[in-house]
Amino acid sequence: MLSDKAIRIFKILVLNNKDPITVKMLGVCLDMSERSVSMYLKEVSDFCSRHHITYVSKRGCGVYLELSEAEACALKNFSEPSYYDAEYRVSYIKQTLLEGWENYTISLLSEELFTSKYVIGIDLDLAEAWFNEYGLTFVRKSKRKLAIEGSEWNHRRAIISHARSKKGRITEVSQSTYDKRLDGLSAAMLEDYCGLEVCRSICEAIRQFESEAGGRFVDYSYIMLAEYLCVLYKRIHAGKYVSDQELGFSCHGKTFSGHLEILARNVESVMDVKLMAGELDYLYLLLAGAEFQQGEEERKQENLLVSRQDVRDLSGRILVYLSDVSGLNLYEDEVLCSGLESFLYHCMIRTKFGLEICNPFLEEIKKSYSAIFTTCFSLGSYIQEETGNMPSEHEIAFLTLLIGCALIRMEKKTRAVLIGAGSLLLAEMTAKKVEQRVPWVGVIAVLPMDNVCQVEQLDCDLVITTIPGYELELPTVYVTPVISDRDVLKLQKAVNQLYTDRLGQIGPSSLAAYLKPEFIMLEVESAPKEKLIELGCSILEKEMYVTKEYCMEVLHRESISSTEIGNGVAIPHGIENTVNRPAIFIIRLKNKMDWGNGSVDIIFILALNFNDVSVTRKFFNLFYEKVINEETVEQIRGAGTKEEVLSILQ
Repeated sequence: MLSDKAIRIFKILVLNNKDPITVKMLGVCLDMSERSVSMYLKEVSDFCSRHHITYVSKRGCGVYLELSEAEACALKNFSEPSYYDAEYRVSYIKQTLLEGWENYTISLLSEELFTSKYVIGIDLDLAEAWFNEYGLTFVRKSKRKLAIEGSEWNHRRAIISHARSKKGRITEVSQSTYDKRLDGLSAAMLEDYCGLEVCRSICEAIRQFESEAGGRFVDYSYIMLAEYLCVLYKRIHAGKYVSDQELGFSCHGKTFSGHLEILARNVESVMDVKLMAGELDYLYLLLAGAEFQQGEEERKQENLLVSRQDVRDLSGRILVYLSDVSGLNLYEDEVLCSGLESFLYHCMIRTKFGLEICNPFLEEIKKSYSAIFTTCFSLGSYIQEETGNMPSEHEIAFLTLLIGCALIRMEKKTRAVLIGAGSLLLAEMTAKKVEQRVPWVGVIAVLPMDNVCQVEQLDCDLVITTIPGYELELPTVYVTPVISDRDVLKLQKAVNQLYTDRLGQIGPSSLAAYLKPEFIMLEVESAPKEKLIELGCSILEKEMYVTKEYCMEVLHRESISSTEIGNGVAIPHGIENTVNRPAIFIIRLKNKMDWGNGSVDIIFILALNFNDVSVTRKFFNLFYEKVINEETVEQIRGAGTKEEVLSILQ
């Protein structure tokens, strides 16, 4: 990203390939002061470093580029857009201020970005709100100079967040020169920020640490370390340091000394500097927030940032909630219990200190596990209670994967007995087909009809039979030997009903019970989503289903991440307990509109108290059975009246 004047300087250097030109001469060519030329040359130098272009500056001689004939030919037509949209302008402002450039004013930004001072003022307001999210203060110094102030730690967090936001505008690079854990876009982001050689050196330092420490970081932790260490490298070489006690703790001479010493030694070797106390705390935090695939227990025992007991307590609260909501005893899943505690240990550290990870499958997880993601998002309030901060969507997505996989494993424990009408061989074949088509059902025994009395001696949940009209006291499902699609649906419904009956759930048996005609609006004109949410919430509040704080909660939740779940559906909802009675408010739009991550035309505003697990469990069982079904959603789109919508959701 070069400013217009930097592009003009760059073009002159390309045309004068290998021939030095002085700052004074550049100023004459461009009608600029030597001071301004020197400032823009720094921008050109940084750009060349990021793009592996050899830039040379010799005192008394001038500056020049060393390009091959092919490179010079390719760069002769180099240009960047002469028109910049709002997103580009705000991004440019963020980067300019984060890099600490001096003497920047509104007038200069207006000139470089080809827009008015008034528009730049609006852009600065947007940039200021973003800086505030990272604990940085936007200030206007004397003579209208612009700058940001705040702790070095917050500064580094903001740099990484901004660098990640540029991934959509960066060309993916080959992973051949890096560890396979660093994906092509992340590698391109780091190269764009600090250059190829620095990026390679940092990755080598991490690998050397792993070799000496006898372990291996999981993928997203490896990427996180590479990002934060590259920023460390650049900031220290710019004379910017994390001060002692800035992070609120001191690790010196206490714990983690073995691993910390190894990492510090490797980083110091790459950077050719001696790290001061604050930077050692910085490294300690990175190690504590990263997950190791080996030696994890030893590392957790030594950690001083989060109490092991607090982690166990939080894990227990989450398991209790999820077990109640799902109707499954998740404590039986040892993989989930150990994995959840391990994840929460590092998640709590990252969330407490604002250390951000990136989940490359975030959007896919939100759509594939929409119900679980929504539930896990509400569980984020538990983590917030312990850390003071709400976990990011990326943290929630990893938690969703843990829970989703566990639920699939638990569902597979639905134990069934198959009773066949013919030979045992045919019944065995039918049992295999059942397990292939319905993988969450496990057939623990195959019995002939004359041995049906043995069913009572087996610990099973369900009886599957190929005998028409045959029923036992246990739930019984008739299937054909071929296990058709209709058979699969019957088994799915039987399993769902099994859990419902086992839990003894109470409450409404259809979504329509959460609705009334006043809570359905059809053929609504598109509008800002905030206005649509306020419209629905105001009616729910008027009917006393929610408190006056509910709308604010829904808007706050929506500001954290879009609640679009695919299939043209959005499910805005709150997090806190601002619901008096559970309800659904439906808005069907005339035309689809953007909802953040996709377009929607059907909006379900969910008024739900997530702390009431029995209601939550019942509601989501009903809701997602309907909303995930594309046919049901299409029926709602085609409904002519409110009564017809109510009938569809029965």
